[in-house]
This record gives sequence, C-alpha cells and structure tokens, in this order.
Amino acid sequence: MTVQSTDRKAGPFFGGTILPFEFKVFSKEDIQVIWTSAAGVESILVLDSEYSVTLNPDQDNTPGGSVTLNTAISGGANTVIIGDLIYDQGTDIRNQSGFEPETIEDALDRVTILVQQLLEMAKRTLRIPASSSSSISTQLPQPTAGNVLGWNGEANQLVNLSPQDIATTVAFGTAFVDQFEGDDVETEFSLSANPALLANMDVQVDGVSLRNGIDFVLLAGAVIKFTTPPAAPSVPGEPNIQVRGTVAVPQGFDTADVVVTQLPESGLWTTVQGFINRIVSSIGASIVGFIQNGVYAIQRSVQDKLREYVSVSDYASFQDAINTGRHVTIPDGVMVTVSEALTGLVPGQVIKVQGVVLAQVAKWLVIDGADYTKVVGFGGEVRFDSAVINNRDGVSSIGAGIHITNSSYVEVSGLKVTALNSDRTLTSFVVGTKSSVGSVVRDNVLTNIGIGVIAGWTDDVTQQDLNDVPTSKWTIKKNTFNNCGRAAYANIMIRSKNNSFSRTDPYAYTAHRIIGNKTNGLGGGGASDIAIEYWSNGGVIRDNVLIGNDVDTFSHIAISCAKAYDKTITGNEIRGAWNYQGIELATCDSCIVSNNKIYGLTNADANCAAVGVSVAVVGDPASNSNIIQGNAFVDCKVGVLTGGASTAVPYAAKTVITGNSFEGTTQRSVYNFGQNTLISGNSFKGATPVEVLYGSVDVVGNYITTTSPFALYALATAGEVNVKNNKFEGWGTSGQNGAIYFTHAASGQIVGNKFLSDGRSQSGWSFGMVALVKPSAAGSANDTPHFVGNDNFYSGVLAQLPSAVGAYGPFNTGIGRSYYSDMFVSGVPNKVIFGGSAPTAGTWAVGDRCMNTAPAASGNIGWVCVTAGTPGTWKTFGAISA
Repeated sequence: MTVQSTDRKAGPFFGGTILPFEFKVFSKEDIQVIWTSAAGVESILVLDSEYSVTLNPDQDNTPGGSVTLNTAISGGANTVIIGDLIYDQGTDIRNQSGFEPETIEDALDRVTILVQQLLEMAKRTLRIPASSSSSISTQLPQPTAGNVLGWNGEANQLVNLSPQDIATTVAFGTAFVDQFEGDDVETEFSLSANPALLANMDVQVDGVSLRNGIDFVLLAGAVIKFTTPPAAPSVPGEPNIQVRGTVAVPQGFDTADVVVTQLPESGLWTTVQGFINRIVSSIGASIVGFIQNGVYAIQRSVQDKLREYVSVSDYASFQDAINTGRHVTIPDGVMVTVSEALTGLVPGQVIKVQGVVLAQVAKWLVIDGADYTKVVGFGGEVRFDSAVINNRDGVSSIGAGIHITNSSYVEVSGLKVTALNSDRTLTSFVVGTKSSVGSVVRDNVLTNIGIGVIAGWTDDVTQQDLNDVPTSKWTIKKNTFNNCGRAAYANIMIRSKNNSFSRTDPYAYTAHRIIGNKTNGLGGGGASDIAIEYWSNGGVIRDNVLIGNDVDTFSHIAISCAKAYDKTITGNEIRGAWNYQGIELATCDSCIVSNNKIYGLTNADANCAAVGVSVAVVGDPASNSNIIQGNAFVDCKVGVLTGGASTAVPYAAKTVITGNSFEGTTQRSVYNFGQNTLISGNSFKGATPVEVLYGSVDVVGNYITTTSPFALYALATAGEVNVKNNKFEGWGTSGQNGAIYFTHAASGQIVGNKFLSDGRSQSGWSFGMVALVKPSAAGSANDTPHFVGNDNFYSGVLAQLPSAVGAYGPFNTGIGRSYYSDMFVSGVPNKVIFGGSAPTAGTWAVGDRCMNTAPAASGNIGWVCVTAGTPGTWKTFGAISA
C-alpha cells in the first residue's frame, strides 16, 4: 500500500486523555508525545510510563491509532503527537533470496515516512523566501551571551547584535496587558493600546492560549474580536481574559524624535513636532486622555469631558446650544436675551446659569417630555424685562417663567430671579402641569415675582389637564421670596383635580413637600396675597419662615390649605402683619398642624370673626378630625378659630386642640364655632382663653390664667360644654370676673377643676369661680350643668343668676336669689351667697356661708351659719389683719 497521509503530526490537544492520530507507524515506538505546560515549557513523555499507545490493526487502510495519557490535559497545557521513526534502513535483501513485494513496499514506505518527518520539522524552521538573493547566508554565528540575532548592514548575513546595537534601530518598545471578563455573549473588547499586528498579541481565555487569526482577530481602533464569545469567569468579578501586546518604534527614530499616540489616522507613533501640532489643533482635546477618580471610573478623552457642557457663546443662539442635546452653560459675565420660549430639551439635559438670562417673554423655558432635566444656578440670574412683561398677551393668564409639563424629576435650583418691574401680577417663576412628578425647586432667591412656584394649576391650564394628569410629589425647599405675591394668588401655589377633596381619587393626592422656604413680606394688587397655598391632598409644609408685610395690608394668609386630606403643617415660623390668618384649613380633613411658632398676628376686626386668626379651621361640614398640636402662639389677637365665622352651623367637627401654648393673646386664644371640639393639655396666658359661640366643646386638662373678665366664656348659642380637670388661676384687675361664665349652659359638666384665687381683693376671681346665667328665672331641664369634685374654693364658688340681671351680673347682689334647686352641686353641700353683711332674713342651715363682697383690713372674709334657723346664728370667719 502507498502512504497516503503527508502530515506526521496530530494536535495540539488542549484537554482529555485519549488523543487520536492518523499517520502510519510500524510500532508504538514510532511516535513521540510532547507535553507543553501553560508556561510554554516542552517535555517528551515516556512510553508505557506516562502514556500508552493503541494501534489500528490495518495500518495500510486505517493508519494511526490513539494515545492514552495517564494524566489529563488541563490548566492551559497542551499535547502534540509527532512521528518518531528511527533514521536507519532495516531491510536486508540477500542474493538468491525471496524478493517479497511486502518487504519492498515496507522499505519504501519507511523511506517516505522518514522524508515526511523531515518535512514536518522543516515546516517549523526559519526560512527565507525563494526569491531571495543566493548570496544571503543563513548560517548562525557563534552564540554570544546577552546578544540577539539580527541581519547585518547589508542584510545578507545573521550576526550577533548587542543592546547598544539595537538602540540604533529600535528606540524603545512598549508592552501592555488588558484583562476582561467574558459573559458568553460579548465578542468585541476595546484594548488600551493598539498592537497593530496579530503577531504582536498573546491572548489567553481561562489560561488557554488562543490561535491568532483563528480564535480571534484585530479590528480597527484597537478592538479584539473573538470567534466564539468567551465564557463567564468561574469566579465572578475575576477577569478570565488576558491580552498581552507589544508596540515598537520603527527604525530611523529615537526617543528624542518619537512619541507614542493612538491616533487612528496616523498609527501608533509620530514625531514630537507632529504630536504638538495635533495637540494644538481642533482635535487636540481628543488626543489627551481623562479618567475620573474612583474604582469604576472609565477612560475617555478630555474632549468628551469638555463637551459634557457646551457654552451658549459657542453657538449662534441659546436655542442652538440646547439643540445639541448636551449640557448647556451660560458663562459668568455673559448675558443671553430670550425673546421667545426655548424648547427641545432632552431627558437629563442640564442648563447651568453662571451669567444672566434676560427674559423678554414670561414663559422663557419649556421643559416638555424631558425627565431628569436641570436648570441650575451657579451665581447666575434670571431677569424678567419689565417692558416686554407688561405687554404680553392675555393679562388674565399667569406667565410661567419655566414651564414643566409631561416631565418628571426636574430640578430648578440656585437661581436668583428678579422682575425688573415692581408690578408682580404678570410673572411667575416655575409652573408644573400635566403629569410632572417628583420635581425639585430649591435654593432660589426670588424678588418682585407675582407667583413663585405653581404646581398643578394655572389660569391657562384646562380642567381636563388637572383631571387626567396630576402634578405630584414635588419638593419646594429653601427658596427665599422677597416682596413677591399678587392679588388672589400665592408665592407657592398648588392645586389639582378642581380641588377634588376625595380620598378615593388618586389624582387629588399630590403629596408635595414644601420645606424651609422664607418669605420677606408680600405685596400685590390687593389684600389677598398668600405665602403658601396648597389646595390638594397629602403633603408636608415644614420649617418655613413666613414674614408678613409690616408696611401695608397686602399680606393676607401665611399658609392656606383648602379641600385637602392628610396634610402635615409643622415647624413653621409665622410672624409679621398677616391681616387675615396665619394658617387656614378650609374644608380640610385629618390634617395636622404641629410645632409651629406664630406670633404678632394682631390685625383682627372687632369680633375676630374673620381676620387676625393664627390658625383657622373653617369650611363646610366635611372639615373633620384636624389636629392643632404643640404650637406656640405669642402676642396674637386670636389663637385658633374653629368652624365658620358668624354662622350657627357647626362646621369643622372633631377638631383637637392639644399641647399648645397661648401667651399674650389680646382677644381670644380659642374661638369655637365647631362641633365636638376637644381642647386639651394647653397652656393659656392671655385674654379670654376659650370662648364658645356655637357647637359642643370639651375643655380638659388645661392650665388657664387670664386678665380678662372670664377664662372660659360660653355664649347663649353654645352647645354642651364640659370643663374637666383644668387648673384656673385668675389675676383679673377690673370688672366682674369669673373663671367660667355661661350665659346659657346646655347640659354639661364642670368636674375636677382647681381654682387658685382667694378672692380677698381684685387680684383674683373677684366675683365667683363659676357664673351661670339662666335664660329665664324658671330655667330648663336641658340647661342643667353638673358641678362635681372641684377644689380650692377660697372665693365665691357659685353665682347663678337669671338673665334679667344683665350680661355680667352684678354678682354681688341678690342674696337669696343666687341659688336654684335645679343646680346640682357635689362637694359643696351648703349654700354660698355674696353680701356685705350676714343675712338677716331667710332660712339657713349650719355651714351655709356668706362671702364678703368688700373685704378690707381688720375685717373678715365672710360669715358662716353656726345655728340653723330664720335667719339663724352667724359668725365671722377668715379674719383679715390690719
């Protein structure tokens, strides 16, 4: 048979233990197995010790066999099988012996195999092209330590070259190593340098060397592309791909002439002058690299970094700069005039204002469909031009300086915004409509602006807009409003869903956060300016400082909340001349007003029915369950008004007024028109702490002292009034004073209270702890209060008079007429009357008392009946020293 195969090599094999080969051998000793370690070190394995061989029976028709390794290939090693037939001639043909064809054929096959072995080795040797000159010698010189082989100057002979010799031809070389993680998907990876040729690369995946041009190729732009996506590393986070590359500077240059670059149009190197020329050119910034500090920072060019922001000075117009889609900056010292609305911002785009925007239109910037955009001031300013603003079309609509629509998580911060005309009725700063969620307006300073921030409502937004796409969850924080406000509107104004007042309608729940803002006086076209107007459900109004205008009457309401559920108003400071109310809850439910400081609200009308109120809980009967807690009211005319002014309808039900401090109130601390009001745990130091005009009230656990005629005053129109466990301390200076005064007391209780005053002079409750005036002498079963378990009755305890004696008394007259049988008294078993001397008529029991209405030095506090009779026997008690 002929020898068909010319390849005397099998492999390399990178794994397994059984390795096939397909070339003819005569015996198992005719092959050689070479093991190459991951480090590239070759070793010849030993037959029958490190491997065994199985030959195919018919080497002519199915040549070859298999090698079985004792140790499997792994860890980046590989194995090859080559022919290793001994170079001898073993066929002996004698004279007159048999000339066997098989013997002759084997001998010829053996010669062929030996030639093939030599061919396989020759393929692995250095050769010069056939076209080379015959004068070229490939003979190697004698080895010299530390030298390398190279061609001589004539390029016709190999010689030893020293490092000094090499320096004259190659100035320097560089090497790089890149590591990556495979993911079973990605095939292309960008290298940190360009090796230029596949031959300059050594690539391994999981420790296995790959074949250049077969397993990977090199693309333009220093990108390696794998034929098969490398697998993910066995240990996540540890790179399993390693690329080693080398770069050398061509001959004819040295270190003084050459720099390494990665310019794609010029290769890997250029002269120093050429490099300088590129640096100072328009593409220079693209040559210089940049990487931010941090573990996961990525490398890019300085040009990419600089182009994050484009300057308006680099473009024909502000709009052209925005159209680039990049961040835009207005440099310091540059003023940009905007004569029509700027549009076209893309999501995430930033406008950085360091200079000045002169807005000649009320709506100078529209952010539409661009989430996460920002308008940020770095010492910059927005000015509204007065002439253009006053000539804008549609004076009834509200000009939105920055109009945010269909865009969420927008930020407007750090700007100084000024209207150059003091007419504030035609300008606003930020308006958000149509599904704007989570935006932030913070750290801005506004002057002469009609409306500072509008979230969810303007005159020119249709009701359908409000119904379908609410504006919600804004944060309006740490803005300052100087002389802002306009008639009937507010510095911060929020409305939605036609003020739906519905718990089940999600579009009525906006949950904005208004935090840490400051108003320095308001001014506008009338006495109806508001600092914060929030007419929708949810949200927080916290830590704001709201200062009314002390010069005129334009400051109307500090915080107005209407038609709202579940709102929290806390930690705010309200002061100055707010001529209507400090905090208004109009038709609100389950709102909390807590820990606010309100003082100096003194612009009340004669009866405090509508104005000069620190906190007003008013509205229709849906205004329920609001809590007024932990607030400090100082030097105000009226602290808390519940219900509606001048109405007999008991609005504002279930209001809780607890833990508050009222000090220096000049007219009424709590003025109640509401139903089922709880007044508990408060401290009152001022005029008329509690006055009940309509509705039912529980007054429980309060500390009450006052300079007014009465500490607790219930008018004839009041409902049930229960007064329990309070501490009354009277320091009246004039008038007919009483701790509790009911002109008409529907069924209620006066239980467990303490009254601290001795009644010896006008320094206490001068004419009785409790004064009860009936609508008629006959009285009524429903007009019967219960007086139980009260303490410290050193003055007159009880005076119950018919209405005929007048609005306040006189309580020091009518002996014998001041007690009625339908008055239930527990803890005070005897009659107590008032007079200037002991009774001389009437029937009296032991222990009845007559309190001296004119105590004086060397006199006595009163008289007590010691013997029952008509009039019985009376003796003085409570001697008063001279």
